Amino acid sequence: MARYKVLVLSNCVAGREAEYNAYYDNQHIPDILRELPEVQSAQRFQLEPVRAAEGQPEWRFSCLYEIETENFSQYLSNMQRALVENRIPPSDAAIADSSAVFKLIPLTEVVQRK
Repeated sequence: MARYKVLVLSNCVAGREAEYNAYYDNQHIPDILRELPEVQSAQRFQLEPVRAAEGQPEWRFSCLYEIETENFSQYLSNMQRALVENRIPPSDAAIADSSAVFKLIPLTEVVQRK
């Protein structure tokens, strides 16, 4: 089995942050873990810009998923099928077309302070 990290960046409708966060924490992540056994963990983050080039997209939230699978393409197909079949329903508090998904490909081992 290979392990992957997937980073999802997203935004929510202005003024609906509490609803969005409750949906993500109480429905979306549990749905993901139930429907996709390849997903081993999920951790959410609020993004606070420190520095970004002008004109770059601005995301407010992210989620880092750890995936374990022999076939990453099959995992993506399983995810798409679960979304289409509404087994992982969306929230209308989310801005769907603002999301971006990235498979993180390690270039090095983790470097730690000695």
